[in-house]
Parts: sequence; structure tokens; C-alpha cells
Amino acid sequence: MSLYYFHSFHSNVSTLSNLLENCRQKLWMYVSLEDVEVSKAKEEQLKKMVKENREIEEDINSLRMISEDGFLSDEKKV
Repeated sequence: MSLYYFHSFHSNVSTLSNLLENCRQKLWMYVSLEDVEVSKAKEEQLKKMVKENREIEEDINSLRMISEDGFLSDEKKV
């Protein structure tokens, strides 16, 4: 009986796996390549914006350090 149960379970898992794969294939038939490209472009644009934001923050921090160094050296002269 346990062998029958194992075979039945394995068969059901295999059937479920095949069903999910078929659903995935059908879904890709309904999703147009244009939709995928738009999504990809938005993701790339977001990555670019995050990178630019990080670079701007680094530049601001560099300017602050330069400003603070210049301010401290002016105080020492006085």
C-alpha cells in the first residue's frame, strides 16, 4: 500500500509540475514582447536613476568635506 501511495504521490507531483509548466507557457503567449520590453526599460531607467542619485550624494559629500576643510583652514589663520 505504501508503494501505491508513493507512486500516486509521484504521479500527482509530476502532473502538477506539467500543469504549471503548461500554464507558464500559455501565459508567455498572452504577454506580448512589447510589454516585456517596456518593463525591462522601466527597470533599467530605475537603475540609472538610483546610480545617478548615489553619484550626486557622493559629490555632495565631497563638496561638504572640501568646504569643511577650507573653513577649518580659514579658522586656523585667524
